[in-house]
Amino acid sequence: KDMAVKVFTLGLSKIEVGNIADDGGMGTTLEQLGYTNKDSATLTMEVPEKTEFFAEEVDDPVLVSKKAGAITIAFDIMNPSPEVLQKVMGGTISKSEGSQENDKWEAPSTVQDIELSMKVTPKQGFVFDIPRASISANLTGNFAAGSLLLVHVEAKVLAPTKANTSKLTLTKLA
Repeated sequence: KDMAVKVFTLGLSKIEVGNIADDGGMGTTLEQLGYTNKDSATLTMEVPEKTEFFAEEVDDPVLVSKKAGAITIAFDIMNPSPEVLQKVMGGTISKSEGSQENDKWEAPSTVQDIELSMKVTPKQGFVFDIPRASISANLTGNFAAGSLLLVHVEAKVLAPTKANTSKLTLTKLA
């Protein structure tokens, strides 16, 4: 067997997000949210949920029904801007008095439903394209000299609204 055809995926080059395309497919204008805190990016793909059906006459199941497990990508942003906070948590951004730039973020009064396209590019291996993900985020950290305020982001992969579009595509990095 030829070992050269195997693909090893490791490291992280960048995580990008952007608006879902108008047709419900993968967004085309994606941008990085900031630096990803070291060792914080994870992929969790749950095992499909199985329901077994048994007949009185036999000991083994006669039918097994499966439902896909959830796919989640989580990571921590270590240098968020007000614009990034708005993109992943909602709320409003504005200029504080005397400022030339948007330097103020105000949290929304209720949790926002945020859906974005996402691309995860490793140092080598497979690039992950997710046309539609439900984004949840929160601020976390310690107010200490040896700690950073982080934005913890969890992206739950959803079925795309565009017909004949995969919820997750892996493409070998060139």
